[in-house]
Amino acid sequence: MHPLFGTCFTLFLFLLPCTCKITDEQSLIKFKKFITLDPLNSLANWRPTIHFRNWTGVTCDSTGNRVQLVELGDMELGGSISPSIGNLSFLTQLDLHNNSFVGRIPEETGRLQRLKVLYLYTNLLEGSIPKNLTSCKELQELLLPDNQFTGTIPPELSMLTNLQDLSLGSNNISGKIPSSLRNLSYLESFYIADTGLEGNIPPELGKLSSLISFLLFENPRLTGPIPSSISNNSGLVELGLYSNNLTSTIPPELGKLSRLRVLYLWENQLKGTIPPTIANCTQLIDLDLELNHLSGEVPLVLSRLSHLRFLNLSSNQLVSGSTLTIPILKALQNCTSLNKIWIDQNHLTGYLPEQLPTNLSLLVLDGNKITGSIPSFIANISKLGDLYLSSNLLTGSIPSSLRSLHKLQRLLLDNNKLEGNIPTEIEEMKSLGELSLSHNVLSGGIPVTIGRLQQLTHLVLNHSRFSGNVPASLGKCYNLQLLDLSNNQFTGRIPDEVASLANLQFYFNLSRNSFQGSLPLEIEKMIHVQAIDVSANRLKGKIPASE
Repeated sequence: MHPLFGTCFTLFLFLLPCTCKITDEQSLIKFKKFITLDPLNSLANWRPTIHFRNWTGVTCDSTGNRVQLVELGDMELGGSISPSIGNLSFLTQLDLHNNSFVGRIPEETGRLQRLKVLYLYTNLLEGSIPKNLTSCKELQELLLPDNQFTGTIPPELSMLTNLQDLSLGSNNISGKIPSSLRNLSYLESFYIADTGLEGNIPPELGKLSSLISFLLFENPRLTGPIPSSISNNSGLVELGLYSNNLTSTIPPELGKLSRLRVLYLWENQLKGTIPPTIANCTQLIDLDLELNHLSGEVPLVLSRLSHLRFLNLSSNQLVSGSTLTIPILKALQNCTSLNKIWIDQNHLTGYLPEQLPTNLSLLVLDGNKITGSIPSFIANISKLGDLYLSSNLLTGSIPSSLRSLHKLQRLLLDNNKLEGNIPTEIEEMKSLGELSLSHNVLSGGIPVTIGRLQQLTHLVLNHSRFSGNVPASLGKCYNLQLLDLSNNQFTGRIPDEVASLANLQFYFNLSRNSFQGSLPLEIEKMIHVQAIDVSANRLKGKIPASE
């Protein structure tokens, strides 16, 4: 061969374009090499003898040669995400959620031009959120919560104009919420919780015209008012801004959200009154405004919320506006779907009404200044499971009609001015688990029938005027974990059966009564109880030491 010809041939080969191409199979094999933990052997069939379209978690297109989906979520995998993932140019969905991947999101992920879904939540990923994810122009769902990401929210995410679901919660991200996110006109779900975000909620987010769910909670450095512009997101169904440090008042404009079903604003620094316009959110199911500084009367128009099932106004400064029947409780009887009511730790005054929603399973009104007696009509609320009326100014006796509450699990009436006896009919309340009647002026003895309350775990009768012998039948309440009969006028011996309550865990307190005789040896069976107090009685002997 002529030397010149050989030189030209070599040069020709050098100038030819490289035909070697990294296949999807090779990229997946490299991806697997970065996985160091596979306790379930989920990737056991990722080997050359099996076509990669049949590998676990892999879905290919119609040709069988281009990977479209990699779904390896919830497989207990560990390791890091290989940069080779960026070579899967036909990939539309990458799902690695609920594993133990560490390290950073590879920058090469930004090469996935067809990617629509990226699920990396619940891993151990760290570093900043890559700005070049904005190159994934088709991305619709970006879910990164429950990791260890740091840094700020890249304003460049606003370039993902097809994004429908953005979730960044439970990370170590900080800084402010970029106002540029207003450009995400297709965004339906926005979730950022449990982070170090600070500053105000940008009013510009009121331009997210497709928003359905807006959840921005447990960000204690998030301050400022709730933007009234949120009311422009007319399709909003769920608004959760709780456990932040938001201030000012609740915007009356929220009443424009006619499709709103859930409104959670609890545990902030909100003040002022509850806007009556909330009643215009006629689809509202859950309303939670607890742990704020709200004052004034509860708007009676809330009774128009015919779909309301959950109302929590606890721990505010709300008043009744009446010294007679509490107006809001009377009005709420029209809310036939209402299942749970909390208006405890407020300044309500007046009597309980003669009617309440009959579908209630929970009624919590403790820590107010409610007067009058316990209405017997409460017995008609057949589904009632929890009744909290503690720390009020209630008088009269405990209605025997309460025996009809067969589903009642907790009856808390302590710290009132109740008198009379414990109704013997209490035996019919078969589901009762907690009974607290302490700090009243109740008298008489413990009914013998109490032994039929097999579900009873807490019996608190201290600081009243109970007297007589403690019935041995109390020992049949085998599930008792706490028994406090202190500061009463009980007499006689401590029954062996009561001292044999082996499941007691918290307190066995019979102090400051008039018990006499020797301590039962059976008391040594209380091996799990935290404290035993039988002081200030007429007892002999000492508490037996357990082996």
